[in-house]
This record gives sequence, C-alpha cells and structure tokens, in this order.
Amino acid sequence: MPLVDDDIHRTDRRSATWWPWLLVALGFALLWILFAAVISVVPRMMQSETAPAAKPNLAQQTQADLVRRAQQAANFGAPEMAITTLEGLDPQVPMSLSDKHIYFRVAAESYRAEGKPEKAAQFYDRFLSLSVRIHQPECRSCHTPQTGIAPLRLADMQSSALGKSYVVALTEAGKLKSTRNTLAAQLRKTPDDLRLHLLLYHLETALENTRAARQHSQALRTGSP
Repeated sequence: MPLVDDDIHRTDRRSATWWPWLLVALGFALLWILFAAVISVVPRMMQSETAPAAKPNLAQQTQADLVRRAQQAANFGAPEMAITTLEGLDPQVPMSLSDKHIYFRVAAESYRAEGKPEKAAQFYDRFLSLSVRIHQPECRSCHTPQTGIAPLRLADMQSSALGKSYVVALTEAGKLKSTRNTLAAQLRKTPDDLRLHLLLYHLETALENTRAARQHSQALRTGSP
C-alpha cells in the first residue's frame, strides 16, 4: 500500500469561489473614497468657519471713506466741504447701518449750518425714521440694555434731540404746519405707520396740540415691546 494516495497528485478541478474577494475589493474602494472625501471636505469646512467675514467691495469701501471724510470736514467746521463730499455718494451702492447714522446726521447739521433748513429737515426726517427699525436684529446688536446705547425702545425717541432739531429746521424753513398737514394726511391712509406717528409727535408737540401729541405718543408706546 503506497504511503501517498495517488488521488492527491491529481489536479484540483473544482471551481474557485471568487465573489468574497470581489466584496473585499469593493469594501476597500469604498473606504478609500470616504477617506479621500473626509480629507478634502473637512479642512474646507474648518477654513470657512475660521475665515473672516467677507470684506465690502471697492464701491462700498469708497462710500464709507466718503462718509468719514464728510464727518471730519463737519467736525472741523467746514459744512460746505462736508456737503460737497456727501454729494459724491452713489445712491445705488449699499451703505452700512452705522454709515447711515453718520451720513444722515452730518448732512442734516451741515445743510442747516449752510442756511438750507428745508434740506436739513429732510435728513433729520430720515435719521429719525431709522429708529422705527429699533427692534430688528441689526439694530439690537448695539441698542441693548447691556450696552446702554440709546434708544432702547421706539418710545425713547420722544425725548430725542433729533426731534427738536427736526422741528427747528422746519420752523426755520417755514414748513412746520404744512409738513404736519402732509404727514397727517399720509397717516389717515396708513394709521399704523410708526414713522409718521414719531414725526407727528414732535410736530404736534411743537404746535402745542397736546391731544394729538398724546395720541401719537400712545401709538409709539404700543409699538415698543
């Protein structure tokens, strides 16, 4: 009896099982794709989170520079130069909220100093009108009890010096009563317009129309949380 079976030397003709190896290869391929995706995406996400906010474009930066130059001219007692600088602004270019504050104030004070009270009143109007947005997030970033920057509520604008300056400019222009009548007519069409209530509060107070001023005051307080 032979020590080794002759059948062992025969060629194994059984079909090989190949599909497990295919699954292994596919698994490695998927792992490689996932690894490559993580490497490419995660650094970009981290970079976007740490990247600074987008800078304003050249036109917006130019607008901001002009506003600051006008402010400097007004501070140095040169209202005419301030007005000339502001007239170079492009109304089509967006302006930040802080730049609008400076723009409206400088324009109002400069036009009044140059003997143009009617024009000044228009900018006092626009400046006062900004306060109607006091409860929006873009305003709440500054006007909060924590910062103490006034106004904190729309009703606070009743005692604002801007309202008094608005009245003085209209009085100097001889437009106090006619402006009151125009705004009152607009309010009859849009009785919930807080901007009109604010402007009319100051005008009715100046004209000593106590009852009307009280009604506008109540509307402003109701509109303030």
